[in-house]
Amino acid sequence: MASLSTGGKIILISTPNGYDPIYYGVYDQALRGINDFHITDLRWFKDPRYTKDLHWVKCQDICHYMLNREQYNDEEVIMKDFDPEKYNEYIEQGYKPYSSWFESMSKKFKYDRRKIAQELECDFLGSGDGVIPGDIQENIAKNMIRIPKEKYMQGTFWHWKEPVEGHRYIMGVDVSRGDSEDFSSINIIDFDEREQVAEYIGKIPPDDLAAVAYKWGILYEAYIVIDITGGMGVATSRKLQEMQYKNLYIDGINTQNIWEWNKKAMDKIPGINFNNKRTQIVAAFEEQLRKGFSVRSSRLLNELNTFVYMNGRPDHMKGAHDDSIMSMSMALYAADMCFNQLKKNESANKAMLESWTMSERSYEPNKSFYSYGTAFDQIGSMGIDNQNLYHPNNNMNISKDAYREHMWLFGKSK
Repeated sequence: MASLSTGGKIILISTPNGYDPIYYGVYDQALRGINDFHITDLRWFKDPRYTKDLHWVKCQDICHYMLNREQYNDEEVIMKDFDPEKYNEYIEQGYKPYSSWFESMSKKFKYDRRKIAQELECDFLGSGDGVIPGDIQENIAKNMIRIPKEKYMQGTFWHWKEPVEGHRYIMGVDVSRGDSEDFSSINIIDFDEREQVAEYIGKIPPDDLAAVAYKWGILYEAYIVIDITGGMGVATSRKLQEMQYKNLYIDGINTQNIWEWNKKAMDKIPGINFNNKRTQIVAAFEEQLRKGFSVRSSRLLNELNTFVYMNGRPDHMKGAHDDSIMSMSMALYAADMCFNQLKKNESANKAMLESWTMSERSYEPNKSFYSYGTAFDQIGSMGIDNQNLYHPNNNMNISKDAYREHMWLFGKSK
């Protein structure tokens, strides 16, 4: 670049490789008009050597079309069209270009979506070694990002949605020293609506971060999970204990019923060692994004752009950050480990109770007959008069109102 001061030009030629810090950095700045570079896109479907049988297919994934062509009807396919003026229009309408040459090249890449995005489609979003697939990031960018309704703490705390009575909330807390390159982060998610409702990214000491977590945890009645890797999170965790905040995640303790008070558990350090379970926690995060979890923060989306596999380990690129990803991942992991497990237990208990189903055969104002399933059918029905339930085997008189009050034990009536 220094040689340009004496005249001359620089031409950079490359296929995309994700959001790399050099080529993508120059490309992105040129796209926004920050530097003096000018972009020329060379797309395969603009080269007549590769478009002898060009088609435009309306689909989300061109690989799916090539492998499942019989599922598409004629209305979803626009046949040969060489008018370049219409190409951008088709792309905006959701069409993707296809030709026999494109398919033969895709076969050579073994239908690897990342390689196809990089080598054939000039797609920064889908190429590279990103942990979160490009189509998910694109969906988040287009359909989920929202401007915060309120910003607090000098604009570091973003807030989208007030707490809703009856909803369950989980808070993930990633702690830094407050004076290093890393940031501390808090994310609050609505488990019932599957969406992000609040986010903090900033640099404050661990004790002060505990005060912030306490304030918003009380407001949302949130279940809090803290990263205690490296010791910084321990200070935040212990401070919350001193403040007598009870809804704290304790790794390996009480995963089946998180609301059950356990005094012995409070002797342990609440939190989770992120590095020991990094793969599982990030996998839970990716799975929830695939299932449509709603990300509202543009700051979190920017971190996703630079969140890649480094030597097989999910991590941020050099010079980038993943603090919000960490706190969000822990919240979703705790939800998967605790709330989903609790839901499974509730379903099992409900199924057990409903297995004792009572079916009503008939009802008369002064006399009724009930059957209690095949086992009770063996000993006959029981008569009920207007005032009392009479059990002929033990001569026990039971108030009909009391009987009806406890009918839920036998499940729903049929």
